[in-house]
Amino acid sequence: MEADLNYAVNRLGEGFSMVIVRNGRVLFESRKHGLSGLVEAIDKCGGLLKGSSIADKVVGKAAAMLIAYAGMVNVYASTLSIHGKQELEKHGIHYRYGKIVQYIAGRDKEKLCPFERLTMEMSDPAEAYMKIKSYMKRMGE
Repeated sequence: MEADLNYAVNRLGEGFSMVIVRNGRVLFESRKHGLSGLVEAIDKCGGLLKGSSIADKVVGKAAAMLIAYAGMVNVYASTLSIHGKQELEKHGIHYRYGKIVQYIAGRDKEKLCPFERLTMEMSDPAEAYMKIKSYMKRMGE
């Protein structure tokens, strides 16, 4: 599994924003920003993601909940939030990171990311997945 995570991290360095690997094979990769790539991976790959490793540029609580929902077991985040770290630990997901931050900022860099705000009081990854998808649909993402 560590080899899968290392492979995903190396692919991340090739210009991807997110790479998911299992058993030495890339299952999904994206150059999209935000959670749209991760949600797309869950929708397209479903149960294939169980036991996989993901390298992602940014992991906050919302992303961590989606990772738990998908059954991924290893995470590398270039930037990891404190709440994301706590969520990964809660679900027993192994993680590494480049830097840790208090929170994930929104696109305006001033306020909390709307997905972080949406999931802040949630504890169920399945509920978070449904709420995130619904919010993305409303926002046209």
